[in-house]
Amino acid sequence: LIQQHFDSMNDINLSVAIMQLSRVGCRDPQLYAACVQRYLQFAPAHSARNLSNVTYALCKAPAGIRQQHQAALQQQLVPAFMAKVSAANAQEISNVAYGMAVSKQRLPEKVVQQLLTAFADQLQQANPQDVSNTLWAVATMGQQVPAGQLQQLLGAFVSMLQQVKPQEVSNTLLAIAKMGQQVPAGQLQQLLGAFVSMLQQAIPQDVSNVLWACAKLSFLP
Repeated sequence: LIQQHFDSMNDINLSVAIMQLSRVGCRDPQLYAACVQRYLQFAPAHSARNLSNVTYALCKAPAGIRQQHQAALQQQLVPAFMAKVSAANAQEISNVAYGMAVSKQRLPEKVVQQLLTAFADQLQQANPQDVSNTLWAVATMGQQVPAGQLQQLLGAFVSMLQQVKPQEVSNTLLAIAKMGQQVPAGQLQQLLGAFVSMLQQAIPQDVSNVLWACAKLSFLP
């Protein structure tokens, strides 16, 4: 279908094509590259949502294909998204940060701080996964969340504990420990209490990560 309609595809069609090709693990570098190159012609004019979707899709593409487009991610897509980050919602901001971290790419500290500020501005619309993924992404990229913003994000996450999943709690604790940042013991206990209440749904890696985080934070459950 993509090959059949390629010449008539607009920017939205192309973004959906790239997302679907990434989702199914496309192994056709030529088709993928053709979609990306055509999309990049329109990129500066695209919406924050569109740019976030394509950035995330490229980050989740098979490794060989992703490596071919690292320059496009760093030099075109992320800058285009950052130019419109004030219009992005919490999930779109989180997806850009998380995608880059998952694909083992680093963003400049200035860009990470801009993403965090924009995310904090949209925090009321964020869900637990958005908060958890954002914290995990920053930690995975070897950077820090300023203390004030960390408390703001953790406060929001704790307020949504009834909605969280074990992996989200695990990743949040892991991020805090990786960044080496201190948080109130009461907040850690709330996170651990929520995790224990969902223990039957947790996978071994979640449990292992939580125990590692507690050790790293010198916090005895």
